Amino acid sequence: MKTPLNIMLLQGEDVGRHLGCYGDVHAHTPHLDSLASQGMRFTHAFTHAPVSAPSRGGMVTGCYPYSLGNHHMRSCLARPPRTFTQELKDKGYYVNWNTKLDFNFEPQAGWRDEASNWYEKPAPQQPFMLYENFGETHESRMFPHVDDVFDAYPEDCEGLVPHDPDQLELPPYLSDCPALRKQVAKYYNAYSLLDAKVGKRLQWLEDQGLADNTVVIFLSDHGRGLPREKRWGYDAGLHLPLIIRWPGHLEPGTVSDKMVAWVDIAPTLLSLAGAPIPSTYQGQIFLGEQAAAARECVFGGRDRMDEVFDRVRVVRDKQWHYIKNFAPQLPWFQYQNYMEQQDVMKVMRERYSRGDLQGDAAVFFQVEKPDEELYDITADPHCLHNLVEDSGSEVVLEKMRILLDQHLSEVKDLGGVSEEELIAQGILTDSLVEYAARRNQSPRDQVVGDFPYPMTLHETQRWSRTGCVVWPQHQRCISTLGALELTLPELNALCEKYSIGMVELRGVENRLDLASYFTEQFGSPQNVHASFCDWGMKVQVVDSSCRLISDSDEGRQELLALAPWADAMNCPWLRVFDGGVFEAEASNETLQQLVESIEWWREQKQIHGFACDLLVETHDSLCSSHNCLALQSRLDTPVALLWDSWHIWFKNKETLSDTWQAISPYVKHVHFKDGYLAPSARHPFTYVRPGEGAFPLAELFDLFAVNDTTLPLCLEWERKWHPYLDVIDQALSAMIKD
Repeated sequence: MKTPLNIMLLQGEDVGRHLGCYGDVHAHTPHLDSLASQGMRFTHAFTHAPVSAPSRGGMVTGCYPYSLGNHHMRSCLARPPRTFTQELKDKGYYVNWNTKLDFNFEPQAGWRDEASNWYEKPAPQQPFMLYENFGETHESRMFPHVDDVFDAYPEDCEGLVPHDPDQLELPPYLSDCPALRKQVAKYYNAYSLLDAKVGKRLQWLEDQGLADNTVVIFLSDHGRGLPREKRWGYDAGLHLPLIIRWPGHLEPGTVSDKMVAWVDIAPTLLSLAGAPIPSTYQGQIFLGEQAAAARECVFGGRDRMDEVFDRVRVVRDKQWHYIKNFAPQLPWFQYQNYMEQQDVMKVMRERYSRGDLQGDAAVFFQVEKPDEELYDITADPHCLHNLVEDSGSEVVLEKMRILLDQHLSEVKDLGGVSEEELIAQGILTDSLVEYAARRNQSPRDQVVGDFPYPMTLHETQRWSRTGCVVWPQHQRCISTLGALELTLPELNALCEKYSIGMVELRGVENRLDLASYFTEQFGSPQNVHASFCDWGMKVQVVDSSCRLISDSDEGRQELLALAPWADAMNCPWLRVFDGGVFEAEASNETLQQLVESIEWWREQKQIHGFACDLLVETHDSLCSSHNCLALQSRLDTPVALLWDSWHIWFKNKETLSDTWQAISPYVKHVHFKDGYLAPSARHPFTYVRPGEGAFPLAELFDLFAVNDTTLPLCLEWERKWHPYLDVIDQALSAMIKD
C-alpha cells in the first residue's frame, strides 16, 4: 500500500525572488538555495494579487479572489468558503496551521486541527500538512521606527552578517537615498533570518526521519514592501519564488519555466495527497500524474487597498506583461496611510513637489495612469516602458486583451460591482466605515485631487479631480435601434471591447419584428439562452414596437410572441411606448387607455406564466414626470418605467435631479446619449465626448453616484443617424476613457 505523502508549506511574507538560487548576488540564503538544489526551482510562478489577504485567500480556496468577493484589502466574506485544508482533513490528514491566516474571511470551523509550534515536538503519527508563515520580512519590519532584526540579534541570527546599505542594488523606479538603502538592507537582513529559520524547519524534518516522504514547498505571498512592488500589478509585486522538494519525483537541481499560478497550489496539493478536488476550483494541477497542460499565461489584479480605491487586472505570459487600469483617472501615488510610513515615500513626495523627481523614479508620480500598459519583460523587467502606443505591439496587445476578457468573463469578475452592492447582497460584511475613517488621517496637502478621495467604485463616479466621470462596468448597457441595426456579432464585439455586460435588443439586422427574427436564428426559445450565454451577454430589455394607446391587437400579439423569448434569455423587461401625442399633456382618455393596456398585459402574464414584465418608456405623452405620476396614480400596482433622460431633459426642460426625485421609485432602466443636434440631414445628431454635447452626462452620472443606484445605464445609439460602426465605436471609447 502506498504511504501517504506529508506536506510542509513554508511561506515568506512580503518577499520577492531575492535569493541566491534566483541569481541575487546580495542574498545570503544558503538553506533555501540548498532546498532548490535538492528539488525544483520555478522561474515563472505568480500570485494573483500583490497584497496579503487576497493572495492568501485565493491560495487556500483555489479561486481568484475577485470571483469570490474577497478581492479588496481589507474586506471579509460573509459566507466563508472551504479551504483546501478541510479537504485534506477529510482525507485523514492532520493540519497544523500555526501562524498567519489573513484570507479576507474567517475560515469555517474545523479547517485545521491545531495552531502550535509543530517544530518543537515530535511529528504526528498520521499524514500531516504543516504550515508556517515567516513574518520577519513583512513591510512593517522595514519602517524607520522598527529595529533591524540584527539589532536584537536573536538566536537564529548566529553567524549571519548584516548587509551594507551602500553596496546594494536599488530598483530604478525608486529614488536613491539613504532612507531607501537602509530599508532595503533591513529587508535583506530579514531575509537572511527567514532563511536560517527555514533551515531549522528542514533539520527538524530530517531529525524526524520523514524528509524522504514529505513534499516541501517554499513560496511567498507577494512582492516586497516597497512602492510599485507590494500592492501593484507589476512583475515585482506578482512574480515570486517557488521551490519544491519532492524526493523520488522531482530531480534534484532542476529548473522549471512552467507558468504556475497561486490558485494552482490548492488543487496540486490535494492531488498529491490523493484527496478529491472541488469542482469550484479555478486553479489547475501542475505536478504529479494528474498535472494539466502547461498554462499559456497567468492572471491577477488589485482592488481597494485599505482606504484607497483602484481596480487593475493583469495578464502575464513568459514575455509580455499586460495591465488594464479600470480607473485610469486615479493616480498610482494615492496617499495610503500604512504605506506612507516608509521614509522613501516621504523623500519621493518631497522631490516631486520640488520638481526634482526625474527619470524612471518619476514614472510612479504621474497624475493619471494610462488605460492600458504593455511591457516586454525580457527587455524591460522593471515595467518602465509602456508599449501600448508602439505600432509593433498591436498583435500582442489585442491577444492580451482577448485573454483578459475571456478570463474575467469565465470567473465572473466582481471587480465591476460596487462594494456597497456586495455588502447589500450579503457577499461581504461591512468594513467600509472603519477604513473610510482612515481618509481623515491623510494630510490634505499630500492628496491629489478632491478630499475625501474615493475609496470604492461607487465613489469614483463623483470624483471630479479632472472633471472626468466613470461609467461603471456593472452599469454599462448598450441599445440598438433604427433602420440599420447592429448584427449580433457586431454587438458582441462592442460588448467585449468595452466591458459592456448588458444589452437592450431593439431591432437586430434591420428587423424590428424580433420574435420572427429570433425564430429564424434560433428555432425555439430553448435554444436562445445558450447562444446568449456563449456570447456573455445579459439581455436587460427586449424591445417591442407596441404602443399602448395607438396599437391595435397586432401590437398586443407581438408582446405575447416576444415574452417566451425574453423569458428564455432571463430578460426581465419588454419595452413599450405609450403611443400618445408627443409632448402633449396626458388627457383623462389617454391615461385610461394606458391603464387598460397595462391591465390587459398583467392578465395575460398571469394566464401564460410569463416572468418578464412591461417597461414603459418615458416618451410621447409620458415625456414629463408629471404625466408619469398621473399614470401611476391610476394603477393599483405601479408600472416600471424606462427613463429616457435625454428626452425629458431636452424636450420638457426638466432638470435631471427634479425628474429623478419624482419618478425614481418606478425607474428600472435608464437611457442616455450625449451629443448635439447638427444641421446635416444625414447625421442630425452627433455623439461627442462627455460634457461637450448638449446633454449633461456628467450630471447624470453624479446623480447616480450620490443616490447610490446601480440601475443599468444604457447608451442609446440610433444607427439610422449614424450608419457607420466607427462612429459609435469612437463614442464608446471616449465615454469610457473619460
